[in-house]
Amino acid sequence: MLETLRRDLASCFPVLLAASAEEQAQLGAGEATQGVTFVGEHNVGEDSVPRDSLRFTATLSGADRGGRTGQTAPRGDLVELYYALDASPDSAHRGLTRRCNEQAGLSAPEAEPAETLLTPLASSLRLRYYTDQDRPDGTPAGWVDDWQDAQALPLAVAVTLGLTARDGADGERFYDLVVPLTLRSPAPPPAPAKAGGTP
Repeated sequence: MLETLRRDLASCFPVLLAASAEEQAQLGAGEATQGVTFVGEHNVGEDSVPRDSLRFTATLSGADRGGRTGQTAPRGDLVELYYALDASPDSAHRGLTRRCNEQAGLSAPEAEPAETLLTPLASSLRLRYYTDQDRPDGTPAGWVDDWQDAQALPLAVAVTLGLTARDGADGERFYDLVVPLTLRSPAPPPAPAKAGGTP
């Protein structure tokens, strides 16, 4: 699971998109708004467990796409990927999921993403992003919990994945991964600090 996420993030290739006229009106912006295709959302469940999500575009080919059997791959390697944790007990896809849209940025019906359940044992997902610049909201450079910067990529993404035991025993094991983003990182960023042992 972590290797799949590492490989996808290492292939991150941001695309600059312009907001449509309708989106411009909703934003209330006078000038044309553009942004790169990389958004990390920090979410916490009612049980205070992190359930973050990440959407980005990447260059993948062949088996890395996760497409459906018998489907003809489109030209080009650009795909949109979405990682999220579904902890709802009623969900058919409870656990860590990866969605791959082979027609990134399109909304045609045939562009329905292929969804893969990476593991039903995932119980928490925390993502953090490293920036070398102060953010517009005044947050200093360093590790941050979300990424809404429409103009730039972070230098790296830190992943903490919590897994429950397969036999249903109490307790969680945590696995950490830091992935420098190739298009931004000339050198590995510092490791994120652990906050009181909390994932």
